[in-house]
Amino acid sequence: GHCSSAIPFSKLEIQSVPCPPQKVEAYSENNTALISWDPSNHTVSYIATAEGSDGDIGTCTTSGLNCQIPALHCSQTYAITVQGFDDKCNSKKSSSYDIGTAPCAPGEIAVNGNCNSNRVVVSWGQTDGAILYDVTAEGSDGHTHSHNTTET
Repeated sequence: GHCSSAIPFSKLEIQSVPCPPQKVEAYSENNTALISWDPSNHTVSYIATAEGSDGDIGTCTTSGLNCQIPALHCSQTYAITVQGFDDKCNSKKSSSYDIGTAPCAPGEIAVNGNCNSNRVVVSWGQTDGAILYDVTAEGSDGHTHSHNTTET
């Protein structure tokens, strides 16, 4: 016994999913995240996501290698991730990159003046993330006086 047979087969092409974007970098300027990354294979578009420590989520979509997410909340840490898409599939999310936003403006401002000593005492509530406060007083004549402090 010798047996010979030809089994027909079909050619099947499989496209791999895009790899996650690499070298994700970001920084915050005026509470806008500016995000960039290196290209990944077979990718036609990207979506960047900023997830804040307070639950705020912002996204931007682009076919390029950078985008901006505006209107981030003040005094927050945001985890930035980027995901690639081709015409059928999406990549896993990139490794996250953390950025911090600018501190919120102080609240609970109180001003007490003493006419006899020409002194003013200003106080305010603490703001998360603030390490220095700049207080400026401006008189009706345009004269200004500024003071920097780490105290509230």
